[in-house]
Amino acid sequence: GKFRLYGVGEVPCRVSVSADGYESASRDAVAPGTRGIEFRLTSQGKVEGFLVNSQTGAPIEAFHVNYALGTSQAAIDQRLQLGRGTRRISGEGAFVLEGVRPGTQTVVAQAPGYFPGQAAVTVAPGKTSEGVIVRMDPAPTFEATVVDAAGASVADARIYVAELPESW
Repeated sequence: GKFRLYGVGEVPCRVSVSADGYESASRDAVAPGTRGIEFRLTSQGKVEGFLVNSQTGAPIEAFHVNYALGTSQAAIDQRLQLGRGTRRISGEGAFVLEGVRPGTQTVVAQAPGYFPGQAAVTVAPGKTSEGVIVRMDPAPTFEATVVDAAGASVADARIYVAELPESW
């Protein structure tokens, strides 16, 4: 990995480097003509685990799983709101997250019919953290049928649900 950059201008700048499988690194205020800067990149890790129903232990078959940086509730909530992540449909509830930043992270998961789940995991550089179990609580559900005045099913009906205040 040696490199030389030409035509960078005459004012100090930020130099950033990245490579697949590693955390990126940067240096600020690098003056033109500087030589011998060394960037040490930290290998990313991998997390392998399972999503299970917290009440029955049964695997959850369809889900989205990702990780939040650290264990703060704000970071976890933000990752859940993004609604992205690795989508899995696995009869065993198995997941693999690659490219995970080393340190203590939180695996976050969402699945239809369940409240979001999470599990803290410590990831070592270049290593795989195995056997992570995310237990997810089943969410309350209800079933209903939408029909017209004659009792015929109404296709494409929109359903809205809102919580009522306790004093209702």
